This record gives sequence, C-alpha cells and structure tokens, in this order.
Amino acid sequence: MNSSMSIAPSDRGSSVRQCWLEIGLILLVFYLNSGWGVPDNNEAHYLGKARHYWDPTFCAGDAFFESAHTHQVFYALLGWWTLYLPLPAVAWIGRLLTWALMAVGWQRLSWRLVPRAWWSVFSAALMIALQERCQVAGEWLVGGFEAKGIAYALVFFGLEAAMAGKWRAVWLWLGAASAWHVLVGGWSVIAMFWAWWLEHREGRAPCIRALIAPLVLGAVMSMPALIPAFELTLDAPPDVVVEANQVYVFERLPHHLDPAKFPPRGVAILGLLLLATGVMSRATPASTATRTLWRFVFTSAVIWATGWLIAWTFESSPATAAGLLKYYWFRLADVAIPVGASLAAMTYLNHALRTAPGWSRAWLTAAGCFAAFHLADFGLQTHTLGYPRADRPGKVVDAEAWREVCEWIAENMPADAKFITPRQNQTFKWHAARPEVVTWKDVPQDAEAIVRWKAALVDVYGPGERTWEDVFLSKSWSDIRRLGEKYGAQYLVIDLETKAAFARNEPSAHLVPQAEYVDTKAVYGVYRLTGME
Repeated sequence: MNSSMSIAPSDRGSSVRQCWLEIGLILLVFYLNSGWGVPDNNEAHYLGKARHYWDPTFCAGDAFFESAHTHQVFYALLGWWTLYLPLPAVAWIGRLLTWALMAVGWQRLSWRLVPRAWWSVFSAALMIALQERCQVAGEWLVGGFEAKGIAYALVFFGLEAAMAGKWRAVWLWLGAASAWHVLVGGWSVIAMFWAWWLEHREGRAPCIRALIAPLVLGAVMSMPALIPAFELTLDAPPDVVVEANQVYVFERLPHHLDPAKFPPRGVAILGLLLLATGVMSRATPASTATRTLWRFVFTSAVIWATGWLIAWTFESSPATAAGLLKYYWFRLADVAIPVGASLAAMTYLNHALRTAPGWSRAWLTAAGCFAAFHLADFGLQTHTLGYPRADRPGKVVDAEAWREVCEWIAENMPADAKFITPRQNQTFKWHAARPEVVTWKDVPQDAEAIVRWKAALVDVYGPGERTWEDVFLSKSWSDIRRLGEKYGAQYLVIDLETKAAFARNEPSAHLVPQAEYVDTKAVYGVYRLTGME
C-alpha cells in the first residue's frame, strides 16, 4: 500500500513539485469550502465521545457518551489526542490532516484521468461544488473531523487503484476505509466489486482466485468496525430492535434514511447529474480508467435506487422498511455521483479541447464560474458567520451568550454536576465539559440505548418538536424538579424568555428559584433543581 500513497509520478507529465503545489491548492479549496469555526455540526458529537473513550471521567453519567462506541478505530487511534490538546485544537489538526489525505487521493485520482497541470485543482473545486449543492440525503464529503472523512479519503485511493488496474491494492484500501467507517467502506466495496466483475468478464481484471489474499486481508482490516456494528442489536430483545429501528429511521434521521423526506427538486438534480455523467463518459474515448469510474458511479446509483424500492415495497410495513433502510442506502450516491460527474466533465473537456476547442472552452469557463461562485459563497460564510454552525440560530438563542454560560459552568460547577439543557443544543458538553440528560442531536447507535434516548426525550421535552416555552408551559416547577431527580440532574440551563413565560404560568411562582447564574447578555440562566423546596 505504501507505493499507492506516493504522489502522482513524473512520467504522467508532472514533477514532484507540481504535484505538491496542486495538493496544497486542493487543500485550500477544501478549507474555503469547510473552514467553519469549531465545532462543526458533528465535531462536538464525535470528539467529545472520543475523549470520553479515553477518559471515562469526562462527562461521566452522560447517556450518549456511555452508549456503544461504533467508531472504534477512530476513537482508539486518534481519541488520545483529546487528553493532551483542547478539543478545538484537535478538531483543526484532524481537519487539516483529513483534508490533506483527501487532497493527495484526489490529485492522484484526477491525474489518472487527465494528466494536465492544475486540472486536479479545477476538478476538486468542481467536485466539491457539485457535492455540496446536488446531494439529496444530507451526505457531506469534506467537513468536520470525524471518521467518515478519513474513510472517504481512503476510498479515493481505492478508486484510483481500480482505475489503474491494481485490483489487489483496491481491497486493501477499501478494507482500511471500512475499518474507519463501516458503511462508507462497505457500500464502496459493493460498488467496486461490481466494477471488478464487469472488468473481469471482459478480460481486463484478475480472477477471484488471484484476489483471495487481499480480499481476506481487507475483510480482516474491517473487523474493528464490523464487529461493533453487529453488536448494536446482538443482545437486544426483538421488539426493542424493531422500535429502535423505526425511531432511528423515521423520527431521528429521515433526512438521511427515508426517501419520502427527500426534496423532489434535489432528487431530480441528482438524477440529471447521473445522466450527464453517463453521456460524458460515452462521449469520451473508452479506457480502463473511465469504464471503472462509470461502473462505480452507476452501481452507487443502483444501490440508491434499491433504497427507494425498499421504501416503496414495504411502505405498509414500517418495521421491515426501517430494519432495511437504517443501512444508509443513499449515502454513497450522494458522494459518488458528484465525484464521477466532475471527473467525467474534466475528461470530456480535455478531449473536446482537441476536437472542438471553441464551444469546449465556453463549457470549461462555465464550469469554472460555477465552482468559483460556490467557493466564494462558502468561503465568505466561513469567515463572516461569527459562530460555529453547531451553535447557529435554531440550535441556541444567542451563540455568544450560550458559550458564556457554558464556560461559567465549566469553571464553577462540580465536575459531576448534570444538567437539563435546551433540546436542540449540540455543544453543551463541548463548552461546559459536563454531562446532560438528553438532547436531540446525541442519538446513540445501539438499539436499547436508542429506545431509552427516545423515552427520555419525550419525558423531558414532550412529544414532537415543540419549543421550550411550549414544553415548560405544560409543566409545573415540581414536574421539572422530579425530572431532575429521575435523571440525576442537579441543574437546569434555560433561556430567560422561556423561564419568564413559565414563571407567569406557574401557579406557585414563589417555588421558582433564583438563578445560580445569568449571562451578561441576560439570555441564559442556570437554576438549581435539587435542594430547593
């Protein structure tokens, strides 16, 4: 595998220095697209869990952190960083390393098809613009620091190896990708296996006997992720598994897993992108690289369509549908189709520049303008937003006040103090380093924990996605105190507008205690739940 890690060799028209310059510029493209403030949407979720994996005293008692660890390789190999570095530093270091690995993989992938200086940078910009704007199931490719980004980078290396006809290396790369993220790697293995089968039938790929050793080794490499995934439902009663599946698919993550929730416009755009990829691939002189790329992309679309078929077939049997749809059938296509479209476009335009230079230059300019607009748009947002996306409106009332109250808790509250916090917040444990009872974001992965999570969510916040004001207007202060006793929470963090509405509605308003703390902007307050009568 070490030889595959090397940068694109000079016999393809690029010096080592040229390759590294391109890799650096691709890394800049990724930074412009995803250089949001920390934590990004999933970083508090995964990096906090990684720290708890190495230091169980960190947020001890938090139900999510103490649930099953599904990304064992990520936590085991990289989680120890959190013992020595602040979480924001870990996030930035991890992002840069992941993006750098992905940039090397993409530079090789692009040069495999179009060995022209700087075109890998152009294709990366086009790819990331298409992926961000044409996906329908909420999948991202370049983003915050988590296991998925590393897995996709390794898939790039595996795809490039397949396009080069190095089929033994393919299964090692994809086995490594599966170890980091079992679904990213697993679906990529299925798509690549079909591409290999077609190449083998046409006499351009080795037979299965020649691949037994790398296939077995790749499977062994995936075990640290596959075994924990299998254990998620192993000991749970069947009725609990059924309930957990439906909660996971239809209540918590329908935007990823239930095609009935996908935007029709987005589905149409992704379909047109797939059609355009096929047309450009057919219009380009055939080669092993272009055939393998198209077959990988097309198979990802077949997997995507199979997910739709499952949803339609079992529409009247939600338990069966959920049991199948939980495997993220739409994930790979959200990435593979934009990746294939950008590479097919570069290959086609490179060919057309020699045969029809006039109009091909116009298309090249249009593609460049689209990519430049996207990077300018996202780059401007990353530097002007003023707060991390995880603390955006809708998640917290005021990002600055939220951080202030969390930091006060981190400095003044006991390390084992537990809190009831706003339902939609994603970053309390990141900023405050204290456990919380339950939040919408922190859904566990194992079946029994999912069912407990749903029960706690409804218990604390009520059914549906009601506002905190609606929730608290339906409770008395005694109800809230009982929730604290039930879940071992000593404190409540609440925005003062909701608290004021609650106090007006509470018949025994004198039982509502004075705040332990109110931030300087008078947005959030901390209230004691225990020891108050």
